[in-house]
Amino acid sequence: MNIKPASRFLAAGLVLVFGIALLALAAIEWQMQRHDQARELRDLQSVSGLMSELQQARLAQLALRAHYLASDPAFVDYVTQALLPDPHLGGAIDSASISNLLDERRTGYDSAVVLDPQGRLAARSGMPLRRDGDYRHDPLIAQSLQSRTPASGLWSGNGQLAWVAVEPLLRGAAMQGLLVTSVRIDDAFAQKLAKLSDSEVALLVPAASGATIVASSNIGTLVGGELRDRTANPLEVVEADGRQLAIPAGSDTRLAWATPLDAASGKAALVALPSTRGARSVSTAEPATALRVCLLLLTGLAALVVVLQWKRTYQPLQEMGDIVARAAQGEKFITLRTRGSSGVRRLAGAINGVLRLRER
Repeated sequence: MNIKPASRFLAAGLVLVFGIALLALAAIEWQMQRHDQARELRDLQSVSGLMSELQQARLAQLALRAHYLASDPAFVDYVTQALLPDPHLGGAIDSASISNLLDERRTGYDSAVVLDPQGRLAARSGMPLRRDGDYRHDPLIAQSLQSRTPASGLWSGNGQLAWVAVEPLLRGAAMQGLLVTSVRIDDAFAQKLAKLSDSEVALLVPAASGATIVASSNIGTLVGGELRDRTANPLEVVEADGRQLAIPAGSDTRLAWATPLDAASGKAALVALPSTRGARSVSTAEPATALRVCLLLLTGLAALVVVLQWKRTYQPLQEMGDIVARAAQGEKFITLRTRGSSGVRRLAGAINGVLRLRER
């Protein structure tokens, strides 16, 4: 099939216009994806800072409650007397009475422990955070025993994660023991952190095999399984600012940011993932839509220019060529239609003049 040059120009022009438009659209989508990923990473990195702020507020509240109890002279005197060997108990200390007192006075925290001046367990109220009775090697306990000053921080161990406040029990300048109060970190805290940061979070501590998720928001079953099995190894992250992780989730892979937590004993990690409650943010979606609309308008304008150029220039020139070819073959009494741009019309008029002279 013989395709005329004017038709080839029209086809090539439209293919070029739409080809460039498709490439531009692909570039816009690629750039938007890169922008979204960069924004998500910035948002995920900021989750650890938000957790630090919330943690400081919780620790301050816990330390205030512990200080209030440890500063009560009646409480300190009672504990001091109960820590003395009791002949009626075979020379043992009266742990039961201290535990009962802790039960009565425990408000705003999950567990309370009283240690003797050597850092050994004397009595407790609530579920303990330590299986053994020797707390002396814990950094927070050792710090408070040595400096006789309060200490607070994060405890990790036995599949649990908790905020801890340590208060010395002083009678004058003499150390009588330590009061250790703690609040476990649970799903309620993780959900609050997720809501404030617009992300999904999980807090992990080591387990005998893999890891234990002590608190989480809506991270999903597949992601939770990968975190427990240590497939992504969030507990192995040592960079203080955290590190990007790619967590398998079935046939998909989810972006995540893991940050090590400063726990007084043991390891702990915070894992933040993009929220599953919403897609691309409005601030990103609106510019992307505007770019697509502009690209559509520019593509239509370019296609219109190509069609007009074909209609006003290339098609009339093609007709001129056909008329001249017919005249060269001896055909007479033929006339070229005068249409198109001004230059093309002048050329058509000149050709018609030549044809009239030839016919005389």
